[in-house]
Amino acid sequence: MNYITKPEVISNYYSRRIQGSCEGFRKEILNLLKSYSIKADKLLDAGGSNGSFTLSIAETVEAKEIWIADISELALQQAREKGINTVRVDLSTENLPFPSESFDMISAIDLIEHLFDPDHFLREAHRVLRKRGFLVLTTPNLAFWGNRILLLLGYQPLMSEASTEFAAGYLFVPKGFNPAGHIRLFTLRALKDLLRANGFTIIAERGLRGTVKNPILRAFDKLFSLRTSLAMGIGILASKEVGR
Repeated sequence: MNYITKPEVISNYYSRRIQGSCEGFRKEILNLLKSYSIKADKLLDAGGSNGSFTLSIAETVEAKEIWIADISELALQQAREKGINTVRVDLSTENLPFPSESFDMISAIDLIEHLFDPDHFLREAHRVLRKRGFLVLTTPNLAFWGNRILLLLGYQPLMSEASTEFAAGYLFVPKGFNPAGHIRLFTLRALKDLLRANGFTIIAERGLRGTVKNPILRAFDKLFSLRTSLAMGIGILASKEVGR
């Protein structure tokens, strides 16, 4: 019997899907970029899907040249219709098809949790970034306040997925739930360690709020998001270390 390798499984899973990102995370990460007055002439949105959020990032940083690297040809077709340059690449296993020091900024919005090999992606991001270039990323927080409670009660943490087909182990299942294919989840400490190990300096961190409909839970989420390690999502602004 021939078995499909893990990278092939991942490629097949994502190539047929258009991935999105949390609307709450999007708003906060734009605010983070604005608060530090980040500007970038040439932008690469890694895992940018169909470009629905890429253009907002580009407008915020006043980018003149915009690229998306993604595994889904379906999504890239839609991105090209928006006038965005695209390249199809498996960010877990393949090198970015750009010369070293090509970009002023790389965004990775709700991407890294989908990667089989996040270290490979971060090494490539470091390579194609110009000196003192910026990396901005978001990801769900494994240790957010709600997950800490769920684990104590013996339930599966939110945003972690035991199955690519159905909800397994959750306390409740949102209507219309569809597994997003999260492979790795990070705590704030783990994410910062990973970035530093791959040559990045942390400029800022920010707790990201989710889209919570229940007013009581929304109030808790707003309060705990003031502390990044307890927030539903993690936003990081980093720069390429000079000399690495």
